[in-house]
Amino acid sequence: MIIHSNTIPNYFPGEIYTSTLREHADIVGAIILRNAPISGSIWKIAPALATGATVVLEPSEEASLTGLMIARIVQEAGLPVGALNILIGLGHDAGAALASHLVLIKPPTQAGIAGIRRQVCGDCVQRC
Repeated sequence: MIIHSNTIPNYFPGEIYTSTLREHADIVGAIILRNAPISGSIWKIAPALATGATVVLEPSEEASLTGLMIARIVQEAGLPVGALNILIGLGHDAGAALASHLVLIKPPTQAGIAGIRRQVCGDCVQRC
């Protein structure tokens, strides 16, 4: 599968350019917020599965049923076993375990409150 990268026009003075590099990830860890569990889950799951990655989804403990229902729907739709995994637990335990796993190379883009986000991203940066 070919995933392209682009150079984005930049409006800063001088010889500054912005580039995006899309890299395939074998495993995608997704930490989902409580205030948008359906859209947040779909935004993470769809592109990852489209590129052939496995997804480990950690929904908020306040919206964990949404993650389980999404798993049930994609299972009924015929998604292969193991392509979508749901990790249920408290954010500081389950989210920290997901973020500290050695296979995951990028910090999550969404994590609950600012303090937790700083902790999770800090753990990812120390590991990388």
